[in-house]
Amino acid sequence: MSYDGVDEAFSATAACSGITAYSALKKLKHLKSDQTVLIIGAGGVGLAAVGMAKAVLKSRIIVADVDPLKREAALKAGADEVIDSGKRRIIKELLKETDDVPYGVVDFVGAPATCSFGFQVLAKGRTLVVVGLYGRSMDLSLSMLPHLK
Repeated sequence: MSYDGVDEAFSATAACSGITAYSALKKLKHLKSDQTVLIIGAGGVGLAAVGMAKAVLKSRIIVADVDPLKREAALKAGADEVIDSGKRRIIKELLKETDDVPYGVVDFVGAPATCSFGFQVLAKGRTLVVVGLYGRSMDLSLSMLPHLK
C-alpha cells in the first residue's frame, strides 16, 4: 500500500533515519559553500544524510567509511568524494589532498575510533556532530580544549 505514491516501507524509514539525518545536517547550516563537510559512516542514516546533504548544505561533501560497498553507495547518493577511514595514514592524506580541512563533521557511527578521526581532521573551532550511539569513550587531549568553541 502507498500514500500519494510513497511506499509505506520507505516512508517508515524516512520518518526515523530521514529526520535524524536532517537534524544533524541542520546543525551545520551556518557553513559556506566553499567549506567542506565530512560525513562519517555510510550506513542507513549516513546515506540518508548524503542523499539530502546538497539540499540542506551548499558545502562540498566527503564521506568516510571502511566498507568499499558503502563508499560506492555514498558516491551514487551524491557524495563529492569518498575515503577509506580505516586506511593507514588517512588523516595525513585527507588533510594534504583537500583544499580545506572539514569545517563540519557528522559522525553517524559514534565509536571511539570514528569520533577520534572526526576530531583530528576537523578545522579548529568548528563543529563535530555525533549522531551514532556505538558507545564507550574517547581520549581527548586537554591541550585541544582552548581551540574548541
